[in-house]
Amino acid sequence: MQLLLINFLYKSSSKVSFIINLITLISSEATSFLLRFKYNIVTSGEEEVPFPIKHEIPQGKSFIIYENKYEKSFEIFKDLVTHNISGLAITRTPPLSLKKAYNLEKTPFIWLSKIEGPNTISPIYLNSLMNLITDFINKGKDSIVILEGLEYLTSQNNFDIVLKFIQALRDIVLIESSRLVIPLNKSAFNQKEIALIEKELEILK
Repeated sequence: MQLLLINFLYKSSSKVSFIINLITLISSEATSFLLRFKYNIVTSGEEEVPFPIKHEIPQGKSFIIYENKYEKSFEIFKDLVTHNISGLAITRTPPLSLKKAYNLEKTPFIWLSKIEGPNTISPIYLNSLMNLITDFINKGKDSIVILEGLEYLTSQNNFDIVLKFIQALRDIVLIESSRLVIPLNKSAFNQKEIALIEKELEILK
């Protein structure tokens, strides 16, 4: 009797585990599809330019660039996406102005804002933002992500939460051989916070 009960529980447990795994898989795929549909995320890059790439950013690496106007970061980003590399831009700066300034027509931009609108995501929805970036990286064979607005994310959450977000994002970039560039205004953070950020990300000068 005990043997039959154990066998039943084992089989039931296996079925439950299978169902849970199946639901998790379906949920993950559904989330991925909905995010791509809502934010119109594509992995095709810009038209390739006829001159050599200027900035060789190795795959699997995550960088911070200390600057106030973020011009260098976007020049690097543009350089890569115009050399057959898929790009995703997460920005606090309104995307239309950046698209126009850097002549980026096909690259998807996501605006960090609490104002609802197309291709806009609230800074407090870090899990959704992580899913969005992860889905893009998984779909792109060779990719780069620029995240402009770390100061804004920190002001809307708190530093510890944003640091954990950056740690997880860095790991995904490493595992999937993508690239991450984060422009940063150094004066927006204290010395301890800068030290913790630099422990996770390399400085690109």
